[in-house]
Amino acid sequence: MLREQWRRCLMPSSSPNDRVDHEVIEPLEGGRAGYLYAVQMRVTLAAVAAGTGRLLMWHAAGLSDKEGRVVGLVAASGTGKTTATAYLATHGWGYVTDETLACTPDGQVWPYPKPLAFRRPPGDDGTLEHKSSVGPDELGLGEAADRPTLHRLVLLDRQADRRGEPTLTPVPLAEAMLALVGQSSGLVALPLPLQRFCAVLDRVGGAWRLTYTEISEAAPELDRLMTEPTVASAQPDGSPSWLPEPADRPDRRGPVDPQGEIVWRAPYVDAVACGSDLDEILVLVGSVPAHLRGIGTDIWRAAGDGVAEADLVGLIEAAHGPHPEAAAMVGAAVDDLVQASVLVRGHRRGERR
Repeated sequence: MLREQWRRCLMPSSSPNDRVDHEVIEPLEGGRAGYLYAVQMRVTLAAVAAGTGRLLMWHAAGLSDKEGRVVGLVAASGTGKTTATAYLATHGWGYVTDETLACTPDGQVWPYPKPLAFRRPPGDDGTLEHKSSVGPDELGLGEAADRPTLHRLVLLDRQADRRGEPTLTPVPLAEAMLALVGQSSGLVALPLPLQRFCAVLDRVGGAWRLTYTEISEAAPELDRLMTEPTVASAQPDGSPSWLPEPADRPDRRGPVDPQGEIVWRAPYVDAVACGSDLDEILVLVGSVPAHLRGIGTDIWRAAGDGVAEADLVGLIEAAHGPHPEAAAMVGAAVDDLVQASVLVRGHRRGERR
């Protein structure tokens, strides 16, 4: 049964030089079904580990059309990816994956046509709710085209109680990035990960949100999206929709006033400017993204070389005009940024707390 369920993932042959890892997998609760799902979990974790640092990976389903163009359906667990995959791959699409969508920075997709995992409710015989594995051949899923490439990214928004026609709408860059980062794997191992994600969104024409109840009703919307040309996201005047923020340079920080509070940028992995006037910032601190807007953007930019909190009020008023509550607003914004680990406070060069 394992061999049949995993047939599409098996190597055609092996040689003495192939490296093979063997692992004993203990069954989970649920008997045979639990064991088969345990194999899925272990193989997926191993695949993600192998791709970390090399591939962009999302918790997403992948379907290919006849030309090898792939649409990625990004969503959290239990929100309809596998159901959507099973329907689409029996209605003209090729099955790429229902779990982890992986591609190279230039958009080449690495298929992972694993068995599909369906959630089964508790049975009358006392069996607990569990996930069961069904092979793509048993379900009659279409084969993925050769050399598939990423063509579209769609955020699934299934609403069981929704009424009306399915809708497919573009997602603003910052919102799309937060969603993709939240459903990514191995993100921080990539060099400049936010910039890579933004570049992918440019290549596929940005992200889209599919709001629907039944995937059978929404399928025509996906068909239409795949036939439309992809257009790189940009501002109305044609300028870029995002730009990398200059790298932090701690060595450029000048002397600080030992009597006053100084704020610095916390160490971060990557940062990009976005928004209609590039007046918003996405910054990745560890593996956690932060979306800065309004005066938060100005404060973070000013803190690159270290800035006294007392000077921030004047900087903000110079940028946005005077305000009777400017000091309180700046103080609250700094507190929020420190609480979110985006900024740190210190007193003199080299000291942080």
